[in-house]
Amino acid sequence: MVGRVSGSFRRGLLALTLAGLAARLLWVALEPATSPKADETMWISWGSEILPSPEVAFSPLRLRFVFHPPLYLYFVGVPFALFGTLEAVKYAQCLAGALLVPALGLVGRRAFGDRAALLAAAIAAFYPELVWFASHFWAETVFTVLLWWAMERLLAADARGSTGAALASGLLWGLAILTRETVLYFLPLAALCRPDCAGPAPDELPVAVAGEAPEAPGRDPRWAALDELRLDPD
Repeated sequence: MVGRVSGSFRRGLLALTLAGLAARLLWVALEPATSPKADETMWISWGSEILPSPEVAFSPLRLRFVFHPPLYLYFVGVPFALFGTLEAVKYAQCLAGALLVPALGLVGRRAFGDRAALLAAAIAAFYPELVWFASHFWAETVFTVLLWWAMERLLAADARGSTGAALASGLLWGLAILTRETVLYFLPLAALCRPDCAGPAPDELPVAVAGEAPEAPGRDPRWAALDELRLDPD
């Protein structure tokens, strides 16, 4: 059971989150001009031209985007429609990317304690590739934030028995899937089993709780005939 979050940990995590936000904002402001590459052109054209067009008008029922999950299109299209510039999307990604820092910090604290949690948060704040994504049009920034917050809420729900945290986790998992379908590979991790859970097949695969020795499997009756076997020592 994870203890109460200390004030020093909260302050440290907040400081790293703000530092991560500052690093991303600085990168967006100072990065030399670049041109879109590979899938960036697709996200930009669909998000800034097709999605807000009168024919589609942000309606998922009119959107004929079948090759990728659509959520990142809306992440690009809504700020662009509001502010009329792709720079607004980059700054939105700075805010989203900074939210990865507390997510990793809270997950790390539950798994390994305060020190490891702050180290993980610091890596998330300043890792070059994570900072780089803030100024480029790829779904990874939104995807990783949704994925790790889904895990964090899942662990919180398991630790507290909280229905609200479980519902939030489910919503975040769904949004992550709408960003990158590969998150479906993580869903088995979401099937956390409480100590009183018998599991899907308790007879064939009994659940072993940490700290308890598993029961010995039953003996196959077909081996009973060997009980009568006696070997002559001579």
